Amino acid sequence: MAGDNRKETEMKKILNVLCKVELVVCSVAMCVMVFLAAGNVIARKLFNSSWSFTEELTCALFIFITMLGAGMLSRSNGHISLDIVTNLLPKPFHKPLVALTMIVVSLVSLVLIVSGIRMVISEIRSGQTTPALHIKEWIYGMTIPVGAFFILVHSLEWCIQELRKKGE
Repeated sequence: MAGDNRKETEMKKILNVLCKVELVVCSVAMCVMVFLAAGNVIARKLFNSSWSFTEELTCALFIFITMLGAGMLSRSNGHISLDIVTNLLPKPFHKPLVALTMIVVSLVSLVLIVSGIRMVISEIRSGQTTPALHIKEWIYGMTIPVGAFFILVHSLEWCIQELRKKGE
């Protein structure tokens, strides 16, 4: 029993560190996006010349932030949800609904992971590069399966936390 608590505590520490790393990565990516967009506007207004690479990087960073952010929201069940049905149901139905939610989220995450990996493999095989910076497309494509993996991990974390609650 004590070993289980120690393992659980270590897992919580790892997940907390992971979440902090995700937050820092998202913050840095958002700052880069802001500077790129502002720099592009300034370049266009002052020098009558646009930076062609900014749209490419901004879109890639936006997708990356969205996927990581979705995972972080899953950790705290922060996604928009309609809890009208769950509030009307008796308490004994809460945990089965949590389990059903986890099954659906897991299936969607697994579909995203598998289709994202297939997309990345296709991009690697084709040797596609981005138009402005000539970066390999698969590097940007990795944001989908990686983000979906984090959604799955944090959703599982939330589910376990909810299922362990007693009599609420």
